Amino acid sequence: MHTQLLAFEDLIFDHTKKTYIGSKVINTINVKVLPAVTNCSLFLKIINLPYDGEVSTEIRIVDSTNKLLSTSQYVHRNYRSDDEIPGVDQGFEITLLHESTGTIFIECYINEKKTNWYPITVKMEQHGD
Repeated sequence: MHTQLLAFEDLIFDHTKKTYIGSKVINTINVKVLPAVTNCSLFLKIINLPYDGEVSTEIRIVDSTNKLLSTSQYVHRNYRSDDEIPGVDQGFEITLLHESTGTIFIECYINEKKTNWYPITVKMEQHGD
Protein backbone atom coordinates (compact mmCIF):
# COMPACT_ATOMS: atom_id res chain seq x y z
CA MET A 1 0.00 0.00 0.00
CA HIS A 2 1.05 3.56 -0.64
CA THR A 3 -0.32 6.74 0.93
CA GLN A 4 -0.14 10.43 0.12
CA LEU A 5 -0.98 13.32 2.48
CA LEU A 6 -1.47 17.01 1.74
CA ALA A 7 -2.82 19.81 3.91
CA PHE A 8 -4.88 22.62 2.34
CA GLU A 9 -6.50 25.81 3.55
CA ASP A 10 -9.74 24.46 2.07
CA LEU A 11 -10.70 21.19 0.41
CA ILE A 12 -14.07 20.54 -1.20
CA PHE A 13 -15.54 17.47 -2.84
CA ASP A 14 -17.19 18.04 -6.24
CA HIS A 15 -20.01 15.49 -6.28
CA THR A 16 -20.60 15.96 -10.02
CA LYS A 17 -16.98 15.23 -10.99
CA LYS A 18 -16.41 12.91 -8.00
CA THR A 19 -13.10 14.56 -7.18
CA TYR A 20 -11.50 16.71 -4.49
CA ILE A 21 -10.49 20.29 -5.21
CA GLY A 22 -7.92 21.86 -2.91
CA SER A 23 -7.03 25.51 -2.46
CA LYS A 24 -3.63 26.65 -1.15
CA VAL A 25 -1.31 23.92 0.13
CA ILE A 26 -0.27 24.60 3.73
CA ASN A 27 3.37 24.36 4.80
CA THR A 28 3.25 27.07 7.48
CA ILE A 29 0.59 28.29 9.89
CA ASN A 30 0.99 31.79 11.34
CA VAL A 31 -0.68 32.53 14.68
CA LYS A 32 -1.12 35.87 16.45
CA VAL A 33 -1.11 34.53 20.03
CA LEU A 34 -0.54 31.28 21.86
CA PRO A 35 -2.44 29.18 22.53
CA ALA A 36 -4.27 29.35 19.21
CA VAL A 37 -6.77 27.19 17.35
CA THR A 38 -6.64 26.86 13.57
CA ASN A 39 -8.48 24.78 11.00
CA CYS A 40 -7.26 23.17 7.81
CA SER A 41 -8.20 20.38 5.43
CA LEU A 42 -6.29 17.15 4.97
CA PHE A 43 -6.32 15.05 1.81
CA LEU A 44 -5.44 11.36 2.14
CA LYS A 45 -4.97 9.06 -0.84
CA ILE A 46 -4.48 5.34 -0.23
CA ILE A 47 -3.34 3.33 -3.24
CA ASN A 48 -3.21 -0.44 -3.75
CA LEU A 49 -5.77 -1.37 -1.10
CA PRO A 50 -6.93 -4.99 -0.91
CA TYR A 51 -9.72 -5.46 -3.49
CA ASP A 52 -12.22 -6.94 -1.07
CA GLY A 53 -10.83 -6.17 2.38
CA GLU A 54 -10.57 -3.17 4.64
CA VAL A 55 -7.77 -1.44 6.49
CA SER A 56 -7.63 0.44 9.77
CA THR A 57 -6.39 3.99 9.25
CA GLU A 58 -5.22 6.33 11.99
CA ILE A 59 -4.32 10.01 11.61
CA ARG A 60 -2.06 11.23 14.41
CA ILE A 61 -0.89 14.77 15.02
CA VAL A 62 2.34 15.03 17.01
CA ASP A 63 4.71 17.84 17.91
CA SER A 64 8.48 17.92 17.33
CA THR A 65 9.07 15.97 20.57
CA ASN A 66 6.68 13.24 19.33
CA LYS A 67 4.05 14.24 21.92
CA LEU A 68 0.64 13.07 20.71
CA LEU A 69 -1.65 16.08 20.19
CA SER A 70 -4.65 14.30 18.65
CA THR A 71 -5.67 11.11 16.91
CA SER A 72 -8.57 9.95 14.72
CA GLN A 73 -9.35 6.44 13.47
CA TYR A 74 -11.14 5.31 10.32
CA VAL A 75 -11.84 2.16 8.34
CA HIS A 76 -11.11 2.31 4.60
CA ARG A 77 -11.97 -0.07 1.78
CA ASN A 78 -11.61 0.01 -1.98
CA TYR A 79 -14.20 2.11 -3.81
CA ARG A 80 -12.65 1.99 -7.28
CA SER A 81 -13.90 0.03 -10.27
CA ASP A 82 -12.23 -3.21 -11.40
CA ASP A 83 -10.26 -1.48 -14.17
CA GLU A 84 -8.57 0.92 -11.69
CA ILE A 85 -5.84 0.37 -9.11
CA PRO A 86 -7.72 -0.25 -5.85
CA GLY A 87 -7.73 2.66 -3.44
CA VAL A 88 -9.62 5.49 -1.83
CA ASP A 89 -9.37 9.28 -1.52
CA GLN A 90 -10.67 11.02 1.59
CA GLY A 91 -10.80 14.60 2.77
CA PHE A 92 -10.81 15.58 6.44
CA GLU A 93 -11.42 18.86 8.25
CA ILE A 94 -9.04 19.11 11.18
CA THR A 95 -8.81 21.53 14.08
CA LEU A 96 -5.36 22.14 15.52
CA LEU A 97 -4.57 23.48 18.99
CA HIS A 98 -1.21 25.27 19.02
CA GLU A 99 0.42 25.77 22.41
CA SER A 100 3.87 26.55 21.02
CA THR A 101 5.67 27.38 17.80
CA GLY A 102 7.68 24.78 15.91
CA THR A 103 6.89 21.90 13.60
CA ILE A 104 3.91 19.60 13.97
CA PHE A 105 3.58 16.38 12.02
CA ILE A 106 0.43 14.81 10.61
CA GLU A 107 1.11 11.08 10.50
CA CYS A 108 -0.82 8.35 8.70
CA TYR A 109 -0.86 4.80 10.05
CA ILE A 110 -2.36 1.87 8.14
CA ASN A 111 -2.97 -1.23 10.27
CA GLU A 112 -0.73 0.34 12.96
CA LYS A 113 2.24 0.91 10.56
CA LYS A 114 3.32 4.49 9.79
CA THR A 115 3.01 4.95 6.03
CA ASN A 116 3.43 8.71 5.63
CA TRP A 117 3.82 12.03 7.43
CA TYR A 118 3.34 15.69 6.58
CA PRO A 119 5.07 18.60 8.39
CA ILE A 120 3.53 22.00 9.16
CA THR A 121 5.62 24.76 10.75
CA VAL A 122 3.80 26.94 13.29
CA LYS A 123 5.16 30.50 13.55
CA MET A 124 4.21 33.68 15.37
CA GLU A 125 2.71 36.15 12.94
CA GLN A 126 5.02 39.08 12.30
CA HIS A 127 3.62 42.59 11.99
CA GLY A 128 2.58 43.03 8.37
CA ASP A 129 2.00 39.31 7.64
